[in-house]
Amino acid sequence: MKKKKRLMCLVGMVSLVIILMVICSINAGASPEKKKLVIYSSDTEIDKWIPPIIKKFNSKYPNVKVEYMWYKLANMEVAFKTAYAAGEQVDMLCADMHPLWYFYKFGALRKDLIELLGGKDYLKRFIPTVVEASTALDGTVVGVPIHSSAAFTIFYNTKIFNELGLSAPRTFDELYSISDKIKQSGISPMVFPGGDRWWWTCIPMLMIPYRTNNKGKEFVVNTMKGIIRYDNPTWIQIMKDSLEFGKIMMPGWTSLSLDAACMAFAKGKAAMYYHHPISIGTIVRYAPEGFDFDVILGPVRDNLKPQHVGGTYNWVITSTAKDPKLCASFIKVATTDEALYYRHTHMVRTYLPAVEALWNTPWFSDPKTNPLAPYLQKCKKLMPYTVRFYNHYWESEIEEAMTAALEKAFTEGGTAEEICAAVQAAHEKLVREGKTWFPQAKK
Repeated sequence: MKKKKRLMCLVGMVSLVIILMVICSINAGASPEKKKLVIYSSDTEIDKWIPPIIKKFNSKYPNVKVEYMWYKLANMEVAFKTAYAAGEQVDMLCADMHPLWYFYKFGALRKDLIELLGGKDYLKRFIPTVVEASTALDGTVVGVPIHSSAAFTIFYNTKIFNELGLSAPRTFDELYSISDKIKQSGISPMVFPGGDRWWWTCIPMLMIPYRTNNKGKEFVVNTMKGIIRYDNPTWIQIMKDSLEFGKIMMPGWTSLSLDAACMAFAKGKAAMYYHHPISIGTIVRYAPEGFDFDVILGPVRDNLKPQHVGGTYNWVITSTAKDPKLCASFIKVATTDEALYYRHTHMVRTYLPAVEALWNTPWFSDPKTNPLAPYLQKCKKLMPYTVRFYNHYWESEIEEAMTAALEKAFTEGGTAEEICAAVQAAHEKLVREGKTWFPQAKK
C-alpha cells in the first residue's frame, strides 16, 4: 500500500514538472507584448516622409507599433485637446509651433524633451535662430525643429527692377518711393495673399520691430501683461504703418489666394510679393523663362537691423506620453540629417532647413538636383535675422480680433485707432473672463 502511494506521488510530481515545463516553453516562445506610440500631426505630406522613419525605428524597436494621424491644423488642435481631456493616448505631436505654444502654456507638453535627447549638445547641429524660435519665454526649448518656414520677406522681380533702374529698398521710405515709380510704369508695386485670413496679422508683424527698437517680443508680452495697452500710441502707429503698406498692393489683393498671388508676381503683374519661402515652388511653377527674383533684408526704419518674423515645425512629447524615453528615441531617428533631408526632398512646399549642414546638400545647393535650389539659397541670408512670429505669443482671441479688425479696415475702410480699440476690447474681455495668458499688471 505504501509503495502504491509513493508511486502515485512520484507520478504526480513528474506530471507537475511536465506541465510546468510546457508552460515555460509556451511563455518562452511567446512574443513580448507590443508597445504603441501615437502621433498627431498637421503635416499634409506626412504620408510621404514618415514611413521610412518608422521602418528605421522599428529595426531597433521591432515590438513597437507606431500610429500616426493627420489633421488640418485647426482640427488637430481640437483633436488633441479632446484626446488629452479624455485621457486617450497621444504621445507625440509633429506640428507648426503656433498651436504647440498653447499646449505648452497649459502643461500639455513635456519640459524635459532636450534632456531626454541627451542634453543641449543635441541642438548644436541646428541653426541658432531656429532653436530660438522653438524656445519658450521661460527658456525651455519646447520642440525639436524639423524645418524653418524662415522669414516673411519681400520678394522682388529683378527683371522689372533692372528695367526700371531700381535697387532693392533698404528702408520703408525707399520702398514707398520706388512703389510710386513702379505704379507709373503700369505695374502694381506689391501683392499679398489677403484671401487667406491666416496671413493678415503678418502685416503689422512686419512693422512691430521698427516701432519698438527691435524689441518686439518684449513689447508684445508687456501688452499681454497689461503693462502696455493695445490702443497706446505705439500700437496705433504700427497699425497706421500697416494701412500705409496696404496702399501699395495691387487691386483686389484682399481676396487673392496664395496661388493667385504667386501667379500675379510670377507673371509680372506685381513687382514685389510679401510672404515667405513656402511660396517659392508656386512662384516658379507660374514663372516664364528668364524670370528671377531676390529677397529684401528689411526694409527697416531708423537704421535698425532687419528683423523678419518666421516659425518652425517641431516634434514635441506630450505630458501624458506613455513612455517618454521611447518617444525621445523615435524623435532621434526622425531628426537625423538623413531623415530631415529625405523629408525636404519629398515635400511639395519649400521650407528652409533647420540644420546648417543641409544647406550644403544637393537639394539646397545644386540646381541640377533641385531647380529651386538657387532661390532657396537666396533666402538663406534671412535666417540670422529671423525672430519668432509675434502671433505665437498672444492669445488666439487677440489673433482673431486683430485679424477681423485688419480685414474690415482693408476691405471696408477703417482707421488705425479703430483696429487698436477692437483689439484692446478683446484683451479686456479676456481679463474679465480670467483667460489672459499672463497675470495682469496692477494699475
